[in-house]
Amino acid sequence: MERICRLEKAEPPCLRGLLSSWLLVAGLEVVLFLLHPKLDALLDPETRSIVSRHEFKSLHLLYMNLSTTQWVVTILYICATVWAWRCLDRSAMAGAALQNPAACSGGHETQFEKKGI
Repeated sequence: MERICRLEKAEPPCLRGLLSSWLLVAGLEVVLFLLHPKLDALLDPETRSIVSRHEFKSLHLLYMNLSTTQWVVTILYICATVWAWRCLDRSAMAGAALQNPAACSGGHETQFEKKGI
């Protein structure tokens, strides 16, 4: 639950990137799911041939382009996830530093703290 609350505090671009890329990937998956039976209907398994080459070629090209777009957006989603994670870690470290400065150095005094600087 704490992690969800901290996610809400992440920078809005992080959240927008995650949400928009996830929605795009999910939307593309629905379109690919609906397009697949149309491609399948253009194949004749008995003769192992394509019923309508022109229609199959255009639908197959669309399918490949959508699939590639989905792949690229998934890579962007991974990047946005790492970015959001970094934002959360950075804000958590800043909060820990304000509450307990020694927490940032692993509980050990830094060389500056030892010298009183």
